[in-house]
This record gives sequence, C-alpha cells and structure tokens, in this order.
Amino acid sequence: MGSLKEEHKPLDFVIPNQFIDRTRHRIDTFFGDGVVAHVGFGDPLCDEMARVVLGACKVADVPREARGTYVCMEGPQFHSTKAESNIYRSWGAGCDWHDQPARSQARARSEICYVTIAMVTDYDCCIRITMR
Repeated sequence: MGSLKEEHKPLDFVIPNQFIDRTRHRIDTFFGDGVVAHVGFGDPLCDEMARVVLGACKVADVPREARGTYVCMEGPQFHSTKAESNIYRSWGAGCDWHDQPARSQARARSEICYVTIAMVTDYDCCIRITMR
C-alpha cells in the first residue's frame, strides 16, 4: 500500500484499525438479496488478532505499525493524484495509507475476528513533494 506519511516507510508492515471507503462500484454487502443484517463496524478489526500478528512481527524483527487509517480507493489504480493525496493527508481522520482491497473484506467479516496485514510498498506522490 502507498504511504501518506513519512514515518510509514516502504517495507514496514502495517495493521490498520480504521478504514475510509472511497470506492463507488463495489458491492457493499455479502448478505445478498432479501436479507437484512446489521453488523457493528465502529471498530472493524479484531484487536486480539492484531496483537498476535504484531507479536509475530516483533519476533521476526519486522518493522510494524499497529494503528492507523487506511483509505480504500477504487481500483485498478496504484496512486492518487496530488490533489487526492493532499486531501487524504489533510482530513482530521489522520489518513496513513491507501490501497484498493482491504475495506471490502473487513466489512464482510460479519462479527468474525478479522485483521488486515499490509506492507508499505512506496510513498504516495504527496511524500515525494514534501521530501524534495
């Protein structure tokens, strides 16, 4: 995933605990037609499983970050425009990373213990601008 902050470096493993959904063309439920289900999503990931994964990263001496906000964008695209990137960074939610797939799987978890494990692949275009 692309980093929106200098402190999240390429090759760092990250376990976000919040999502912002910027997709428009994905199915928002796995329940299908005719079924109504209300699933709490305020805390979309399992803290207990996140602790297990972080412990494994620590044992393996892998750089890791346990908290942050993941902006899920429509794919296929690999980077934001400069305007999008700067908007994500300016939001009060403190967006940390962006990528395409994770939000859908987290929303589909339906009260099942779930965690997203991702790796920073590069800095988004806003970082290249600020690091010149």
